[in-house]
Amino acid sequence: MLMSCSRERSRITYKQMSEFVELELNWPRTKTWRHMGDVAGDLMDRIWDVDPNAPPINLLVYNGDSGLPSEGADGHLERYMHRVGFLEKLGDKERRKTIGRFTHHIWEYPIAEWQRIYTTIFGQPCTALPTCPSGHQFPDWDINTIGRYRGTGESQEHKALKERVMLERDRVIGKKALYFVEPEVGLSSGDIVDVFFSLPDEVVCVEVKSSISSDDDIRRGIFQCIKYQAVAQAEELSEPAYAKPRTVRALLIIGRKSLRTKRLRDLAAKLNVTVQCWG
Repeated sequence: MLMSCSRERSRITYKQMSEFVELELNWPRTKTWRHMGDVAGDLMDRIWDVDPNAPPINLLVYNGDSGLPSEGADGHLERYMHRVGFLEKLGDKERRKTIGRFTHHIWEYPIAEWQRIYTTIFGQPCTALPTCPSGHQFPDWDINTIGRYRGTGESQEHKALKERVMLERDRVIGKKALYFVEPEVGLSSGDIVDVFFSLPDEVVCVEVKSSISSDDDIRRGIFQCIKYQAVAQAEELSEPAYAKPRTVRALLIIGRKSLRTKRLRDLAAKLNVTVQCWG
């Protein structure tokens, strides 16, 4: 089932996995889903006995309420990252971003390699893959968390525009499948992206400037987009060879009807920074 989820770029809840196991093994209906995290973790240990470089496929099993794997999966991800103790320092938002990033590794891992590992562990090839029942999208952002990640200096106008960007995501990413969207996501450089979209083939970093932002502040936002794109692209390029780097773009969204000055319009055009006016 986990190979199916990897092939279909999907995920499965603990409950769905439990129901699949009960059906396959003709077990009576119980609450075995409560133990699926342990089962998936034990399987990952066996996988690493065969290939210590395989990505932690147990991340594809998740809690249907939180949309995240249990904390028991953290140890496998930290081992894969070579950063023991890293995840325990993160809140749910950053943990979701990190898990989403490494879920991409699992989906990119060649299915032939999973088949090889399966055959080595179980002594026979997997002749047929079932259909994974779950969609892959991470749970949506919580409107109640907007503004929680900045200091008290964030204006109501800025918070409101961030909320709009996440609600009206089609204006940013179209109808593409979405891993997750989060406000205030940190990059490896220490910069904080106002709104971060993670998609199967693309990363989109959005800098937000509200209707009360000055021209100088908007100018800084244009340059900030250049930094976001460079750092996020470097993050993608640092991934393992089998995880094909996603394209990265950064854009500035302002709460105005237009860029009022020619100086700003010329600067954005010269630096090839996309500016969307949501006034």
